[in-house]
Amino acid sequence: MRILLTGATGLIGRELADKLILSGHQLNILSRGKKANIPNITFFQWEPKKGLIDKNAFKNVEAIINLAGANVGEKRWNKEFKKEILNSRVLSTRLLLENIGVYENKVQTFINASAIGIYGNIDNEKPLDENSKPGSDFLATVVKAWEDELFNSSVKGLRKVALRLGIVITEKGGALPKMLTPVKYGIGAPLASGNQFISWVDISDVVNAFCFALENGKVSGPYNVVAPNPVTNSELTHKIAKMVSRAILLPNIPAFALKLLLGEFAESVIGGIKVSTKKLSEAGFKFQYPAMDESLKHHLSPLNPPKEKTLG
Repeated sequence: MRILLTGATGLIGRELADKLILSGHQLNILSRGKKANIPNITFFQWEPKKGLIDKNAFKNVEAIINLAGANVGEKRWNKEFKKEILNSRVLSTRLLLENIGVYENKVQTFINASAIGIYGNIDNEKPLDENSKPGSDFLATVVKAWEDELFNSSVKGLRKVALRLGIVITEKGGALPKMLTPVKYGIGAPLASGNQFISWVDISDVVNAFCFALENGKVSGPYNVVAPNPVTNSELTHKIAKMVSRAILLPNIPAFALKLLLGEFAESVIGGIKVSTKKLSEAGFKFQYPAMDESLKHHLSPLNPPKEKTLG
C-alpha cells in the first residue's frame, strides 16, 4: 500500500515510518524541507500555514496518516505559540482533506493523531472513555478542533480514525528523559501532590496502534491509545529511580513552583486523568507493554542497544 505520511521526522513518525517500510508499504512523506532519496520513500514539500502542498504527494495513495503538530511542551506558552499549537494541527488536517481527491479520490483511510488532552485535566476515579465530554482548557479545545476538522469533513467514502494518544514513553524524547535526568543526578521528585494519574503508552504500542488502525477496516472514529494500567506521577518517579538505582531524596516539587517555571502548561503537568482503553482492546488490539515496569525495562535497560533507523 502507498501511504501519505506527515510528521515523519518526529518522535513517533520516525518509528512509524520504519515499521511501515518493514511491513512492505511505500511512503509519500510531506516535509517542509528537501530530503535525500531513500528506498521506498518519496518526499514532497508542503507549507500548511501558507496552504501550500505538492499535489503529486497524493498520487496512488490509499491511506493518509497525519502526525503533524507542534510539540506542546517545546517552550513556554504565549499567545503566539498557542496559536501555533492550534494551527499546526487544524490547518494541516484541513489542507490534506481539501486536496484528498486530486487523483480521483483513491484514498480510503485517513488516520489522524489526537490526544487524551481532549478530556481536560480532571481528577477522576472512573476511567474516561471516547464518549466522555471534552474539557474546557486550552489543550482540550485544541484537540476538539483538531478532531472536528477530520470528522466534520464532507469527503465521502473515507474511513476516518483519530487515535487519542496518552503520554508516550520512550527514551528518545518526551516525558521520560525529562523525568530521568534529574533522577539520575539525585534531584528528581514527584510533581505537585504526586497523586495525579498518568495515562501513558509505550511508543511501540503507539506505532502498533497506527498499523492496527491502518489494516483493520472496521476501526473508525476516535480511540484512546493508552496502556491498560495507568500510574500516578509519584509511582512513575519512583519506578524510574529504581530502574537506574537512584533514591528519591527531595520532597515533592510544589504546584506553585511548576506554575512559575512552566506557566499555563503547568496545569497539564499538575493535572491528570484516568482514561479507558476498552474500545481499542475490544477491537482486537493487544498491548505489547501493558505495564509500566515492562515499558521502562524496554527503554532503560542497557541490554537494549538502539536500532538503526531509516529516517535517523
